[in-house]
Amino acid sequence: MANNLYIVQEYDDNGMAFDESLSDTEYFDDADFGGDAEPAALAAWEAATARGGAWKLLKVG
Repeated sequence: MANNLYIVQEYDDNGMAFDESLSDTEYFDDADFGGDAEPAALAAWEAATARGGAWKLLKVG
């Protein structure tokens, strides 16, 4: 099984990612979630979009 990293990151109106020091970027690694971090990352993304702003859920791996 591949080890994936999920990133929940905020973007500005021009589609550029905010600097991590200005945003609540969150990282979810499969290794930290019993091999499947996707449900936790999806829940974090849903919560972030509910707060407002433009958020992306990225999958690396």
